[in-house]
Amino acid sequence: MGLNLNINRVIFSTLTKRVKWVDVPLTVSEILQIGGRAGRFGLYNEGYVTCMNKEDHTTLKEIFETNMRPPIGRRATLYPEKSHVHYVCENFPWLKFDDVLRSFVNPKQIDKDMEFSTPEMLEMISIASAIRDIPLSADDKYTFCSAPMRENNLDTLSFIQKWAVLVSQDQFVPLELDESTLAHLDLGKVETFHSIIQSYNYLRWRFPLFVDGHKCEHLLNKCAQIIQDEFDTLTLSNKEEYFRNTNLGTAVSDA
Repeated sequence: MGLNLNINRVIFSTLTKRVKWVDVPLTVSEILQIGGRAGRFGLYNEGYVTCMNKEDHTTLKEIFETNMRPPIGRRATLYPEKSHVHYVCENFPWLKFDDVLRSFVNPKQIDKDMEFSTPEMLEMISIASAIRDIPLSADDKYTFCSAPMRENNLDTLSFIQKWAVLVSQDQFVPLELDESTLAHLDLGKVETFHSIIQSYNYLRWRFPLFVDGHKCEHLLNKCAQIIQDEFDTLTLSNKEEYFRNTNLGTAVSDA
């Protein structure tokens, strides 16, 4: 989720999310939570938030320009640690790993004044379902499920599934991606490409079998540069359109 990362910009590819195979709008709270990660921890002077679809831009701008009152309530979010998941796996060995993760999703009422909830963990559960029948330990499966990935992305899931099989067989895990394909991808596909490499980068620090560290770092930098260049182009286009509309409005008023 990027809670502890230094993030300069957040680009929404959509303002909806997939819930049980249906696209539903993100809530204002979810949009603020995701977009609010831009510029955290002080590494960057400012954080930038934008979106891919022009029709979403007005909605996004209105949300972030609205003065939000701080929420008042007695609700907190808990996230299961590896030890918690391991405990459930040990005591309920007949459960599949994705079912174990689902057991942590429902809200937990402690008393009438305090409620704890857990995140939906959609990404983790998606990975767990993909690797459920691969002979890995619960700890290793938890590590794979913690890899950063885009929700319900079949391309990324297929790579993680392949990597998990190789780890279960104690074989080296190469990064089978070709830099030359980047030149022919649109921004959405580049982001998917970047997500796959990020997942590989995360896992290579946890499994010595991931051997393409230098290639991984090179492709990460390459993807980041392409995304930055595209972002700069989009920003310039928006500025040019703004000034065109402003000049047109002035001309109409003068007339």
